[in-house]
Amino acid sequence: MYIGLPSVVRAGGISLADPNVQNIEIAECIEHHDYEYPSSYNDIALVKLAEYRIPTSKFEGAACLWTPDRIGDTDNAIVLGYGHTSFAGIASEDLLKATLKVYTQSQCEQDYPPDELSRNLRNGISKDFICAIDPENLRDTCQGDSGGPLVKVILEKPYIVGVTSFGVGCASGMPGIYTRVSEYISWIEEIIWPDERWA
Repeated sequence: MYIGLPSVVRAGGISLADPNVQNIEIAECIEHHDYEYPSSYNDIALVKLAEYRIPTSKFEGAACLWTPDRIGDTDNAIVLGYGHTSFAGIASEDLLKATLKVYTQSQCEQDYPPDELSRNLRNGISKDFICAIDPENLRDTCQGDSGGPLVKVILEKPYIVGVTSFGVGCASGMPGIYTRVSEYISWIEEIIWPDERWA
């Protein structure tokens, strides 16, 4: 379900009810130029904040972007979000996280084959996607988590490897689909540093 572009970023807390959380207005939301709703290809965007917020604790440092082409098959990755805790359920007031296993590309291609009748995945799984699943089918991203991070932690340093895109239900036995950040590094750099790209 497409609910439009975000208007604020909440910073400095992990609960929507926390009165100390700061709402920072989004000055601009830049969708990828090849994204066409309801397709899930190129499902990535950047947000430009209206003001810079100085981190107030060591837990607010920025995560790095994952640049290698591959993330290890069957590696653990963490997803975060305020989404629903069950399909068509109620959104969470608190930031939730789950540890998932990265699916191999070949496994994911088998689960999501090309389908000309599909609204969002007509050509099947491409190299622009990462698939991840809870082997016990207990935890997953769900409605309201789209746009959130898929994170790999190395030596206590978080790396954003994917962006939550979509899935079939929630913890349904099918892997969730995440936009692979490493495939969009050049696009991100062109937006962030337009004058330095060819310097």
